[in-house]
Amino acid sequence: MTWDELRGAAGDRRSGSATIARTAAYALAEMSRTLSPDAIVDATQLLVSSQPLMASCLRLADTVLRGLDTDGAPGAARAADDFAQRLDDERTALVKHLAERLPTEGTIVTVSASSLVIDALKSAPRLRVLCAVSEPGGEGRDAAQALTDAGLEASLIPDGSLAQQSARADAVVFGADAIGPTAFLNKTGTLGAALGARTARRPCICVAATSKIVDEGLWPLLVQRSERLLADGIPIFEEVPISFVTTIVLESGPQGPRAIRRLARAARMHPQIVAWLD
Repeated sequence: MTWDELRGAAGDRRSGSATIARTAAYALAEMSRTLSPDAIVDATQLLVSSQPLMASCLRLADTVLRGLDTDGAPGAARAADDFAQRLDDERTALVKHLAERLPTEGTIVTVSASSLVIDALKSAPRLRVLCAVSEPGGEGRDAAQALTDAGLEASLIPDGSLAQQSARADAVVFGADAIGPTAFLNKTGTLGAALGARTARRPCICVAATSKIVDEGLWPLLVQRSERLLADGIPIFEEVPISFVTTIVLESGPQGPRAIRRLARAARMHPQIVAWLD
């Protein structure tokens, strides 16, 4: 892995945050074995500045910087290796927990292209999945194709129909790019899906790893960043209150708002990351 691989992860605008963070972790682990401490800091800053709303990437940078503070470049390399393993362990547990909470039949609505959601849906081949196109970016096309390739019945729906289709579905499922004490950030369209499900009292599940949780000090900075991040004048991400979903599935299992607030209080980021984002 080289700077090219890290730049590829930093510039990735289609993959899910866990996938991007995994690629970046492997790159940073290898780079830290040959780079100077200053260059390692530069590499983490590149990742943070390029993916400021991908909390998994921010947590990776936090872990590497703390490893660097403790034991120099060898500590940074070990931290990146450990984080990559953590992501793999989280993924296995998350897919399992989410699959256990999906209906075996019926219609599911999803937004964007969370690799965790896609893998869990593959375990229920009798489901019909409606994938929002998810503009700007159109990642829903990737999700629909991946599910179709796996043998599921998957169709694209326009983003404007998300609330209506979510109110009619048997469940709504999506990921999150970052989770704060009382809300989370995800692709634009997620709020409409959550509102539709809530209006009709349908199950609405958000699945995300604990590594995506940030504290109340960092959260306003991420929200401000999300409001400025536009594509053709359209916001790419939006904030959704945690109260709008019926459960958040973490690698430890389903959690409610109180547990998320408790985890957020302990999710402090390295001061350098806060400074880069401020």
